[in-house]
Amino acid sequence: MENEERVPAEAAADESGTEKRNKTVFLAGWIALALLLGFLTWKLITGPGILGPFSDPDLRPGAAVPAESVPAQETGTRTRAGEARTGDILDAIAAPLVSAAQELGQSQCFVLQPPPASERKPSASVTVLALGDNLMHNTVMWSAQTGYGYDFRPIYRYIRDDVQAADIACIDQETIFINDPNEFTNYPSFGGPVQIGEALIDTGFDVILHATNHCYDKFTAGIYDTLNFWHQHPEITVLGIHDSREDAETIRVVERNGIRIAMLNYTYGTNVGGVPESWMIDYLDDEEKIADDIARAKELSDFVLVFPHWGSENTFEPDDFQRKWGQFFADQGVGAVIGGHTHTLQPVEILTGKDGNEMPVYWSLGNYVSDMASNWNMLGGMALLTVSRDSFGVYVSDVSLVPMMTYDSHANGVWTFFGMRLSDYNDVLAAMHRRANTSVAEMWALYRSIIPEEGQP
Repeated sequence: MENEERVPAEAAADESGTEKRNKTVFLAGWIALALLLGFLTWKLITGPGILGPFSDPDLRPGAAVPAESVPAQETGTRTRAGEARTGDILDAIAAPLVSAAQELGQSQCFVLQPPPASERKPSASVTVLALGDNLMHNTVMWSAQTGYGYDFRPIYRYIRDDVQAADIACIDQETIFINDPNEFTNYPSFGGPVQIGEALIDTGFDVILHATNHCYDKFTAGIYDTLNFWHQHPEITVLGIHDSREDAETIRVVERNGIRIAMLNYTYGTNVGGVPESWMIDYLDDEEKIADDIARAKELSDFVLVFPHWGSENTFEPDDFQRKWGQFFADQGVGAVIGGHTHTLQPVEILTGKDGNEMPVYWSLGNYVSDMASNWNMLGGMALLTVSRDSFGVYVSDVSLVPMMTYDSHANGVWTFFGMRLSDYNDVLAAMHRRANTSVAEMWALYRSIIPEEGQP
């Protein structure tokens, strides 16, 4: 235990010593390089051929140089037989560097490691916002009914400013669109109107996540109706479902402020089986395929962001499946992971990949809107991620989580739903909330039980 509990002064001294050794190695490297360049320049001027003795194929570093080819004043590097060895010269130049490297106990003495993210000075940044499951129960759809159809825009009115302030705003569209009004149905097989998509566009979302366990609830008709709607809005990036093999093989890249972010979206499965073509839905099941997706995404972008639909419903911690795939993504060099599906908020962690890379993972953002039964289904999260570039490369410079609340009311016989920041939720709204145990104090207590203060990102 004595070795583990080091006093601050000893730790500071050790850190200071390490810093001095690093500086010594760096300085030794530059001195060695300068000496080598000076030596080669001198040979260019005085030696035979373009590069003196190095121009002779028989006189490579380490080979003997005849005495007559060495000027008389050069005596410091001669052997006893009057010969100079270029290998000896190079060895002499390299010796200080090798000695310093051995003292430091590492070989990568010329590799400059980036400073901590908090100390880096980015030249460009992109803010990414993501919200949880947009789950359209029949009551949520009834709240959007008007005399002329549907208007879902009020559901997003209190997060509109946040969405539009972000460089890239994403939402998990849990339920599928269907054109036939007779197919506008509730759990367990969801289907809703395309006006949901119109409201998302109007709010300012840029990226829609469709790889969910409910994306095949209306079979191929739902896939095609949904994508036919989105094809009319090419400015929106749609992930997770496809209407052709070519589309399925295309990696989506969103560029903002000169930073290219590749995005991938997978689901653990679907509630309804029988998908006729495996490429129609991006499943979280084939490590080889997903590793290939990530490799191609890295080639096309500066940063890879993965949105998995995973985990066990109504739980507050990641399960083994989530942890397995989370580590897999980190080991593949993914930049960040933002998860959904559990209908509950789960913690945010930093995973370390096999190459030492650090990857933030939001295990689940819970629901943005729904009419699920428990107070924990009303609590969600808004992921805020800043991706930056500096001279060392592209990295995550900020990770934060904003607690969110779903307002669910049937006061005076009128259905009302919307999402909002938990910080804006008040006693008046709590008094009209339809679900039990949704007071302001209870919701904050629930949030802190899932995301304790010391675990805040």
